[in-house]
Amino acid sequence: MPIDPQPAPRPSSGGLPEAAAPLALPYSPEARFDTVFRPTSHNSYLRDKAPRLLDVLEHLRSIEVDIWDDAGFWLGARPRHWFVRHLPWYGNDNNASPPGDLDACLGDVAGWSRAHPGHELVTVFVEKKQAWKATHGPAVLDEVLVRALGRDRLLAPQDLMKAQYPSLRAVARANAWPTEGELRGRIAVVLHGGRWHGLRANQTLNAYADDRRGGAVCFVAPEAFKPSHVSGAPPGFADEVAEWVVFFNLSKGHERLAPIIREAHCLSRVWGVARDDASYSRVVGLGANFIGLDDVTETGWLGGRMSGVSRVGSRLREPAAPSTPRAAGR
Repeated sequence: MPIDPQPAPRPSSGGLPEAAAPLALPYSPEARFDTVFRPTSHNSYLRDKAPRLLDVLEHLRSIEVDIWDDAGFWLGARPRHWFVRHLPWYGNDNNASPPGDLDACLGDVAGWSRAHPGHELVTVFVEKKQAWKATHGPAVLDEVLVRALGRDRLLAPQDLMKAQYPSLRAVARANAWPTEGELRGRIAVVLHGGRWHGLRANQTLNAYADDRRGGAVCFVAPEAFKPSHVSGAPPGFADEVAEWVVFFNLSKGHERLAPIIREAHCLSRVWGVARDDASYSRVVGLGANFIGLDDVTETGWLGGRMSGVSRVGSRLREPAAPSTPRAAGR
């Protein structure tokens, strides 16, 4: 069932909504999760971002790691294990604690979380560079995440559904997001990417969401290129599997979809766009939630308000009462 967003802002000549005048309010623990904007580190694991992955978390609460099944082109894979690096070769190449694999990256995040009880929600964007295989399937990834981070610390889709809503889009339609304060101490994992250079990437995310459904540990953030990908199924997604999509990954040129995503009470990650104060402010004004940065130490943009509550016009409704649950897929 498609999302039923609020009436969109006035279309521009290109058929997409223009940004409303930015209204950035201070960050508040009372704000709903879907109304908050914050910087997110792009390719946080690279050593030119910070000497250690832990150093990134001292500046931002949203990071990204890229995972590969294989050690390199012909070096093969290790069952139930993922390597962390940017390019197809070789092994682990990152700023995490040794040995630098996904378990090590997650261990750094879990250790930081334990050392900062009651912290603001930490969001880990995981870019999967390869498709699924028998030894590296969706359920295996979930097991790795639970083992490393702990189920009580993870914010999973079922925690939002609370046995009241049949799918994540039902949560969005009811505008039933928790507040920032209710998410303190938690860690959310958002899966995006899916193939090297983006080839058929969304199909990989569709396979995860279809396999795991309400039992998933990760959220998925497919790429979207036009409004129908938000109101209906993103490319590569079956209609019924799209019921599990409430995050969207927007590359440069597609950030104009952020107001539509916001009106649908979903969330967007925009990357490759915010290069200076003006571009960061523009993306905030569009209603984006996670705004990719290359410099994790930047604090002065938007008058020093790098995180806060951004309202797109005045069309945001108060939460609706839960509707009668509807069966979602199988």
